[in-house]
Amino acid sequence: MARGTANFPAVAALVLLVWGCEEPGPPGVQVTTPSIELAPFYFSLSSGAAVTAVHDLTFKLEAGIYTVALNSAANVSSTAGAFGDFATATVDSTAAIQYDVGTDYVIGSGWMDLSTHDPDDNSISTNGSFYFVRSTGYDIVKFMVLSASPTVFHILYATMINDTTSSAARDKTVAYSEQEPAHFDFSRNLASTPDEWHIGLITAPVPGSPLPMPTVILNSGIGTRVGIITNRSFGDVTAAPADLTWLEDTDTNRPLSFGGSREVIAYRSSEQKVVVVNPDWVYIVDPGTEGVDLYKLRFVSYDQATGIVELEYAAL
Repeated sequence: MARGTANFPAVAALVLLVWGCEEPGPPGVQVTTPSIELAPFYFSLSSGAAVTAVHDLTFKLEAGIYTVALNSAANVSSTAGAFGDFATATVDSTAAIQYDVGTDYVIGSGWMDLSTHDPDDNSISTNGSFYFVRSTGYDIVKFMVLSASPTVFHILYATMINDTTSSAARDKTVAYSEQEPAHFDFSRNLASTPDEWHIGLITAPVPGSPLPMPTVILNSGIGTRVGIITNRSFGDVTAAPADLTWLEDTDTNRPLSFGGSREVIAYRSSEQKVVVVNPDWVYIVDPGTEGVDLYKLRFVSYDQATGIVELEYAAL
């Protein structure tokens, strides 16, 4: 039923005028995730679906250098390079995990032995270093580049079953070019065009916590950003305020993540559980893709027992 202002008190009428006398919007689309403790949930607001083709590494030729980049936007991290016997190497649980920060790469070209450069095909071989990468699928993957040329990266990797045991190593040649870097997914053992996603609900290591915690990330790789409305209901928001303050994920700051400045999911000691702390807040999402409309989003609940998150969203 439409609402007029004739019978409203003066204060209510003024509020409606300030917000343009907008009609309440229709109910949003309800989304229930699988358990984010078992696997990450990357969601595209424009397609209205979860996406699965989210890469871990990018192989590219950057300024003439064979470079390996982490998909830090999807929370992929790595330990610094180590040396030794790849087959028997075990995870050092005390080693710090690191993210790429701009062009300051954790792996980058650190795998190369420049003395092995072959001028005939411009290939370069490994210096023997390898890395432990935390993939989008929560796996720890032991990884090394064996060699690279202008057309292929030759890699070796094995998924860790526990800190001391890994699966059989996989030897893979990944084709790429200077014009078309290759985006590689460990879980699918292939390079493919990544799906576009905007909101990620994942479980990730948190400094100071002995256990990984549920967290919310934005796709900084495509410029997804959010603004927060704290004083209106989801149904009453039909447009983004002109003075909205936008928040973005960066390589060093994720405001919606566990422990962030606007954390969505947090531990509440009064309830002795992990919950969505502000289920009534409305998040205006700018997907970051040119020509794509804004969306409104609400994080309804998090079930600590199952790892399931409930969302509500709608286009604006």
